[in-house]
Amino acid sequence: MVTLAPAAVGLARSGRFVRVELGEWRSLPDRTKYRSVFVARVNGAWVGYANVCRHHPVELDVPDLSVDVKTGVRLALVGQDGQSLMCASHGAIYRARDGYCTTGPCSGTSLARVPVLESMDASGEAVVTVGDDGGADLV
Repeated sequence: MVTLAPAAVGLARSGRFVRVELGEWRSLPDRTKYRSVFVARVNGAWVGYANVCRHHPVELDVPDLSVDVKTGVRLALVGQDGQSLMCASHGAIYRARDGYCTTGPCSGTSLARVPVLESMDASGEAVVTVGDDGGADLV
């Protein structure tokens, strides 16, 4: 599991998708590999998606690497609505709430979900963790 930095938690809580590095390559059931995820709170619920396009296995945000100027946190490339995830390589658009591809060459498929959990530490501060040790295979 990876814990989000406080600056990333604030941005994600406001509905902005933040990039979270997992530190190791992971493998989806179809053997597609990924090493980062996008996390945001959408309509009051935390969502996380493997950072890999379902059309062709490339990271959604490469080569367009967006960074929040105030915090330095890497952000997802989003569509014109300001919420949907967008693939920089193919222009595919994925709905924020469920990762479903509505436009582009992978229309009808969905991004792979990654677990996101929010808890409180001993001081009452929010702690957001991404991934689980029993989920995707490490490669």
